[in-house]
Amino acid sequence: MIKIIKLLAIFLSIHNNINAQSKGFELFGDIEGVKDGTTIYLVSREKDTLAIAKSANSKFKLNGYIKGSANFYFLKLDSNILNIHSNALWLVNSKLTLCGKLNDFGNLILRGSNAHDDWMDFKVLQDRTPPEQREAMKMKYINSHLNSLFTAYIIKTDLEESFDRLSNDSKNSYWGRVLKKRIDQAKVINIAQQLGRIPDFKIKSSDGQSISINSCASKYKYTLIDFWASWCGPCRTASPSLIKVYEAFESKGFNIVGVSIDESESAWKKAMSEDNVKWLNGIDNLQNAAKEIFGLVAVPGYLLINQEGKIIQSELISSIKVEQIRQFKDKNLSDNLYEIIEELLSDKQR
Repeated sequence: MIKIIKLLAIFLSIHNNINAQSKGFELFGDIEGVKDGTTIYLVSREKDTLAIAKSANSKFKLNGYIKGSANFYFLKLDSNILNIHSNALWLVNSKLTLCGKLNDFGNLILRGSNAHDDWMDFKVLQDRTPPEQREAMKMKYINSHLNSLFTAYIIKTDLEESFDRLSNDSKNSYWGRVLKKRIDQAKVINIAQQLGRIPDFKIKSSDGQSISINSCASKYKYTLIDFWASWCGPCRTASPSLIKVYEAFESKGFNIVGVSIDESESAWKKAMSEDNVKWLNGIDNLQNAAKEIFGLVAVPGYLLINQEGKIIQSELISSIKVEQIRQFKDKNLSDNLYEIIEELLSDKQR
């Protein structure tokens, strides 16, 4: 039985290797100065490992598959040999060559990838262009490289118009799909702003119930949506101040709804208990609204809304543009929450 399992494992390994070679990339490397037996890694910007190889006579071969046709990775060596990574390498599913020197590891030369060639051309143009002219230079570059698998990566403004003009291959690339997601997020926010209210979304309570944010908001004059996480120091430090505001104004029509972006429900529940959180709290694992709807890239984040779900003020670090429908008397939300709620609930504000 053990022999059969071993044979099956070997078969799967061979099958996966052949499959990767026929559909993915083969990277043949030659870096002068690399000793025999050095472990070489291809890693993503998130530090995930795509492929591993051992060097022999300064040469090595890496196999793998690039999801979304093209993306950038970094070459790394054993940390006891070199504790830095290479320049960004835009890989495609093809045969590629990489060469350079260990003492110039930040300037390796990749051949066989049109996406990498486009990236290098763009870098040269960017370095040669004065800062005040770079946006115009970028748009000119985009317009002349609509078929490039790299182009979607640099599009940040005029998203939808620029995206629509890309080739199908570029649209379906990894960064093309990321760009499409940003466009869809922006559409949701824009529609919500035109309607005068946030898009409704659901969170899961500590007892497993699905809770509608707009339903919660409809019961109070004003609701603060607090995006946080158990591992976020500033979020936890802010808890006593939030408790103070909540206790002062909850009976007058103010509420807080905590939206945790924790992956671990146990860590989330433990943090709630430790911080003595008194308001409704839910974990954002039903619709991943913080990221998918609001494009949130960091916590804490705050949205102050009224009974109809209209945004009074927003304080979000987001990958998309979230307009502040109203800036309440030019006051920072996180630093002036008590004063803002006090004024909103006063007789003259009703």
